[in-house]
Amino acid sequence: MSREYDTTKKTPFILAQEILIRFGTSESERIRLSINEVEAIVDADGETNIIQGHSSNLDKIISLSNLNSETFELINPETGENIGEQMSLKELFAAIISYVRKLQKEIDSK
Repeated sequence: MSREYDTTKKTPFILAQEILIRFGTSESERIRLSINEVEAIVDADGETNIIQGHSSNLDKIISLSNLNSETFELINPETGENIGEQMSLKELFAAIISYVRKLQKEIDSK
């Protein structure tokens, strides 16, 4: 499978279609990311279409002790190019958990 990430070229690219995050409560449980990738293409109307039969899975275990020290480059999601900013894993997961808590509070208030 081609590892193209630019969605603007009108050629097949890799789409992380499903991302599952499992949070552990201790160092031994850690954080596990499971990413289901598919090959897709953006058609002339701007719609993303999955190319059937092309998929892969990526698993990554993240140590809780690395949350403060590990950083990564932020990218433009359309082109796959770096935008010149970094984020720590701690910031990323704090943002994800904060958003999940917001959704939970919305549901609880109904």
